[in-house]
Amino acid sequence: MKNKVITGLLGFLVVLGMATPALADQVNGTQDINATDSNPTPNGTVQVTSDVKSNFTLQIPTSFQLGYNHLDAQIGNVKIKNDLQNGGYGITAGKAVYVTQTHQALQNDSDKNNKIEFTVSGSKDDKGDNFGTQKFTNQDVLDGKEVPVFMHVTQDQWNQAKAGNFTGSITFTAALADAQ
Repeated sequence: MKNKVITGLLGFLVVLGMATPALADQVNGTQDINATDSNPTPNGTVQVTSDVKSNFTLQIPTSFQLGYNHLDAQIGNVKIKNDLQNGGYGITAGKAVYVTQTHQALQNDSDKNNKIEFTVSGSKDDKGDNFGTQKFTNQDVLDGKEVPVFMHVTQDQWNQAKAGNFTGSITFTAALADAQ
């Protein structure tokens, strides 16, 4: 019985020993530095590298209650955060985060054919569907850049709306790419 326990523990240690290198830092070779009478104090240099990947948080509004007959409303802001508490370290040099949006019309919960169309932009004065692509660099993150998000509904859309609860959505997408 004792031999089975020891064999089991040794097997476990072998498996654990195989997993350890996957968790360790990587050594990429060695170099030999010889001491001689003519060179009694040799030295060598070790090149140390590390690759810190982009890691950031896209912050968007979670929900918004649009009041009846409101034509223009700021529903919140879009921001890229360097959220250190959640492992964020920012955006790699030469890269940028590009944020876009798509949206679905407000739809009457009881009459799916009754919709309120709207547009989304980054300005109260811009009534078109012109949110576009918002670019965030690491400097923008450090500066706390925020892009306002505005919803625009025409009076004609409100006039055609039947009574009821309406639900729609705005989806924001962040893409990390080479800075342009």
